[in-house]
Amino acid sequence: MAALEEGEKSNLELMAEVPGNTSCCDCKVAAPEWASINLGVMMCLECSGLHRQLGTHISKVRSLKLDSKCWEGALLAHMCSIGNTAFNSVWEASLPAETVLPQHHPDISAVREAFIVAKYQDHAFFKNEATPAGAVDCPPADPQERFPLGSSVTHEGDVTKLSGGRMFGGNKWDARQLRLQGCVLSYHAKGSEKGRVDPLRGCTATLCDDDEFAGHPNCFAVQTPVTGNDAKNDGRRYVFQAPSKKDAVKWLQMLRYALSDGNQSASSAAAELQQTDAASSPFGSTPGVPYCGLGQVVDSLYCNAEQWVETSTLKSGAAKQVGVPNNFCGQWHERFAVLTPWCLFVFARAGEWNHPTCSIPLQAAELVDNPRLLPMGQSGSEIPRVGVSYPLGFCVLSFPTAEETRAWGTALKEAIQTAQEQTGAAAT
Repeated sequence: MAALEEGEKSNLELMAEVPGNTSCCDCKVAAPEWASINLGVMMCLECSGLHRQLGTHISKVRSLKLDSKCWEGALLAHMCSIGNTAFNSVWEASLPAETVLPQHHPDISAVREAFIVAKYQDHAFFKNEATPAGAVDCPPADPQERFPLGSSVTHEGDVTKLSGGRMFGGNKWDARQLRLQGCVLSYHAKGSEKGRVDPLRGCTATLCDDDEFAGHPNCFAVQTPVTGNDAKNDGRRYVFQAPSKKDAVKWLQMLRYALSDGNQSASSAAAELQQTDAASSPFGSTPGVPYCGLGQVVDSLYCNAEQWVETSTLKSGAAKQVGVPNNFCGQWHERFAVLTPWCLFVFARAGEWNHPTCSIPLQAAELVDNPRLLPMGQSGSEIPRVGVSYPLGFCVLSFPTAEETRAWGTALKEAIQTAQEQTGAAAT
């Protein structure tokens, strides 16, 4: 590389002047010293290590200082034509407000890893629209591949819960199974419910410092709001320990999604629809369903299931459902499905309308009828089945005959299309 003349900028200085390149592309730490030469972005040391783990087919990492001889010619022009700002305008264009960001938890590697894998490997935040000049274009991953197949519950898993008691002079922890469905968070032991975080609406979810509870890392907490109406639950803090830090981050992500923290699109839509009359709102004339965050919608549908079934049933019938999340060999369970104009309900049996095992709002749903994307379950043979996905879960159903399964697929497709058209019309 030729010596610089007085006042001439070095190649590294030229790259640093590209919008966004003064901070890491992923965690926003200042003065990044590493780069991805195929993506055209700059990053910090910690994020560069995770980029290397993704593989060179996704990101090719180089050091700005150690590999200084490569920053010239065509590669220099490539790096200067993109930059972190232009890149993230595409690759983080659909970043949900509830995402757990690495800059908010710089010392928790699991947060950084989850974010980078979602961003680059899953294309979870990618929006394939008009691409800024020079930005790398890449087709987004099939959204169906990111849903927990076969799950009738939003999220569940084994945890230990901090109880109010004491044991041997220290905190007492109890083994529990934590279950999140819509805006209902409950904890169970030996198949029976031991309690629930109530009310969940209005709560905040956070990760705990590993030093806060000696010997109990990987904790997350749910704090209830102070309403002045419930002395027992007002301002109460529920603390759960996950098996790993990665599990704790996943729980935080799912809780934030259910609570719709900072969900601008949902909040703005709610504000707009609250100002309209019942006739113009898709939820204004329906029982107990305000247009709000998705988690709250699911919660409201769950609480008003009986009224929906009795007044708005479009189609109903016996069905079977795969009941084990993320398991293509899960058990099939006898169920009863009910389709209404705004929701697909699944019940343990006909007549138990107060306790749906699954409630999927159709305005956020998508029909999945590709057999390759649906679990077979422990049936021993290929059986006709249909799936419905939405951002908080996935439901796979099979009906007594292939003809009935196809009829349900057609009915679901039409109902989903109608619900989404009416929701879109009301929000405009």
